[in-house]
Amino acid sequence: MILFNRTKNCSVEQEGEDLWVRAALVDTVHEMAFEIRAGLHDLEIKEIKASMIRTPHPICKRVAEKAKNLTGLQIGKGMTRIVMETIGGPEGCYHYADLFMEAVKILKTGRYSWIYRNKNEEERNKEYWSELRNTCYYYTYGNKSNQGE
Repeated sequence: MILFNRTKNCSVEQEGEDLWVRAALVDTVHEMAFEIRAGLHDLEIKEIKASMIRTPHPICKRVAEKAKNLTGLQIGKGMTRIVMETIGGPEGCYHYADLFMEAVKILKTGRYSWIYRNKNEEERNKEYWSELRNTCYYYTYGNKSNQGE
């Protein structure tokens, strides 16, 4: 017997010099979403549309109003703490903060797709290595991991 089920869905679209990420979480007791517009080059959050359609308690929906306070934030180091202080923790919703951080990760991944399509190999490698260094095995050890295989 299934007691709980959760699905997250995210997509990124380019609109001029901006990226839009749409992220949604639907589970047995929640239905919530974000639309976040950020600058393609600086990853500054320009606009946030937040909604909580279904929550376990009516008071939970108040957290969506707090998300607008993240407008102007530049996506980067220290962001998790700011997001948790703004829409997570005792004054927020863990699931909503988690969805926001998922949206940020997907937005950055979408930006990497744009870099791949719009920059030459040397520029791509420089940006990838500077932003992804030490985030995974490959970006820690690079092609060294392929030696001997």
